[in-house]
Amino acid sequence: MRPLLLLLFFISFPATANAPDFSEFPKWQAMLDRAEIDEEATLRRIHARLVKRYKYIEEENDYWKSPAEFRHDGGGDCEDFAIALYFEAISAGIKENGLFITVGWLSDLQQVHAALRYGDWYFDNRAAKPFSSNIYRRVFTPAYEINRLGWQDFRTE
Repeated sequence: MRPLLLLLFFISFPATANAPDFSEFPKWQAMLDRAEIDEEATLRRIHARLVKRYKYIEEENDYWKSPAEFRHDGGGDCEDFAIALYFEAISAGIKENGLFITVGWLSDLQQVHAALRYGDWYFDNRAAKPFSSNIYRRVFTPAYEINRLGWQDFRTE
């Protein structure tokens, strides 16, 4: 009975000149899609916010959390951070083909580590600012990198 009453209620009121007109929405969305953003500056802001907001949580097993799990848990380890940053960057409009979750050997900690690479910059959960490749590669040796478009193996046979 209630759905019928609601339907009758809405039918009884004619559309007015003040009703929202969504016919222009596709044009507006197309304009947003063409808009250029400063990808590096945007990624730097997202990275700094995630480093500040979420804590490092060491895991006993090597479970790669989804961004939702990362947020729910209040943080995660290095690959969880890189995954969350990757998806936040994409949702902010950064082109996916330039973002890579890079996994390798971190010599200063003597352990496997992951960070997000964008161009010549590495965005690491251990620092609020990114590292340039020439600095980061002094302590980090990449083994492979991956994104939703593919992956590359840097290990030698």
